[in-house]
Amino acid sequence: MLVGQNIYYKFILYFVIITITAFILFIFTYWTIILWCFAATLFSLLIIYIIYWAIIAYNKFIRLKNISEEMLNQISVAMKFRLDTLEQLINSVKSYYNFEINTQIKVTKLRSNSFNKAINSKNIQQFEQNSSLLLGNVFALMENYPELKASETVLLLMNNITAVEKDIANYRYKYNIISREFNTLLDTIPSNFIGVAFKFEKLDYLQFSERINIVPKM
Repeated sequence: MLVGQNIYYKFILYFVIITITAFILFIFTYWTIILWCFAATLFSLLIIYIIYWAIIAYNKFIRLKNISEEMLNQISVAMKFRLDTLEQLINSVKSYYNFEINTQIKVTKLRSNSFNKAINSKNIQQFEQNSSLLLGNVFALMENYPELKASETVLLLMNNITAVEKDIANYRYKYNIISREFNTLLDTIPSNFIGVAFKFEKLDYLQFSERINIVPKM
């Protein structure tokens, strides 16, 4: 009888121990699964956020680059218009100018070179330097021959040049602002990781020499 009772009590004890152990394992496994799910969710959200941020940063680089190229195009168009106006101005004053033929040759050569070269900051600055030099020669002529200022044609052309000079200065200012923002992104963390990954290069600032200092007063 005692043997039977001992077996019965041992069975109950083992059953209780196994039940408690199973319950503890169940609770541990349950919370482990919950913690793993929580960690996986956080990790997934972090990955999604990083991808989202990377897309935003990349798109910002591309947007700034496109705007900078548009500004260079606008500057190029304005400079070509200035060159056209300069050629017309030379034709209007050439009777006073001993070197009008040589100057016209320079304008023609400058126009040809400007249309054949790629539009970038380096070529824009070279074009600006050459065209400003020619324009300065004409301005000097205007100061030497005051009677030219009475010509309506010359007055109109000079007004056009003044207007286009303001446009060029405005486009240059906007381009340099965009370039500064683009370059700052390349220099700062974490956006510079995107710049390095996609091999973006810094944009050059447009450092024009001082414009013809004094435009002849008409």
